Amino acid sequence: MLAVGPAVMGIAKPLYGQLTYDPDSDLKCLGMLGAQANVLLVSPRALPQPTLAALVAAARAKPGELAFASSGSGSLTHLTAELFAKDAGLNMVHVPYRGSPPALADLISGQVAMLFDALTTALPLHQSGQVRIVGIATRERAAELPDVPSLVEAGFPSPDVPNWFGIFVPAATPAPVAQRLSAALAEVTASESYRTLMRARSATPVAIGDGGLDGFLARERTRWAEAVRSSGARPG
Repeated sequence: MLAVGPAVMGIAKPLYGQLTYDPDSDLKCLGMLGAQANVLLVSPRALPQPTLAALVAAARAKPGELAFASSGSGSLTHLTAELFAKDAGLNMVHVPYRGSPPALADLISGQVAMLFDALTTALPLHQSGQVRIVGIATRERAAELPDVPSLVEAGFPSPDVPNWFGIFVPAATPAPVAQRLSAALAEVTASESYRTLMRARSATPVAIGDGGLDGFLARERTRWAEAVRSSGARPG
């Protein structure tokens, strides 16, 4: 079994083109584990007023000058920023890093102005004042930050991109085995002990919507293929 999310099931194929596996046909989803919110962080050292409105105003005032960080070209953090920039009509400079820690370090020092990262990573830095979380990249607000708007409610609908994780098995797994595993997963994820564990990690259930798992995964493939195409992202 494999626990993966949008980076593997939505982004990898359009980003890399040639893979040694096909995520669409070689893997079967048993069910979802949950999702964690990504958040929009800004640097108080780069923006004297570290707010969402000030960020947008600064980027519009100096097209092509404001820098945003990511954990790598074509990463979830990169493409989420591209979706936000497209909605806001912003022209910013992308600075890819090799992972989140160095990107956060330069955000804290003011070398870059903004970064999308996981809520669990960002929350302690926000609480200490080293960075400011100014938007939640999901449809709903985060329980941990009830005063911070979601980007959807702030007028930016595209970056509704929770970092979900599902359990997958090889597509050739016998149907009775897959069904038994799926039932066991559903039982565990419905338990109160599991929900308590999710809340402790700032995670929520995945909103599947119409069409069930297959429909959800199809929408994710379409969304991220378009995001890779429009951003011009290349493997880092």
